[in-house]
Amino acid sequence: LQKPFSFIPEFSAFDLNLTILDYMMLVAKLKSTSLSKDQAKKLLQKVELFNDINMPLKKYSKGMKQRALLSLTLIGDSKTIILDEPTSGLDIF
Repeated sequence: LQKPFSFIPEFSAFDLNLTILDYMMLVAKLKSTSLSKDQAKKLLQKVELFNDINMPLKKYSKGMKQRALLSLTLIGDSKTIILDEPTSGLDIF
């Protein structure tokens, strides 16, 4: 059985009124993957968005939105992740 893949587009079609935590829980449901809020928070720490967890996505910078997209691909068991312009808008560090 082959694992599904995840895709990060160059730009997102986020519902900008949601928080990233709400969005992650929605994506987990769409992927039929179990994801606790604690697991989501650990993923957000990895992409350095934990401190902005309660901020609506409309207040995120472009780089923050890129990192939010990356966090969404880390949900589940994707064997392959396809990135389109993954560093667009990210700071050098």
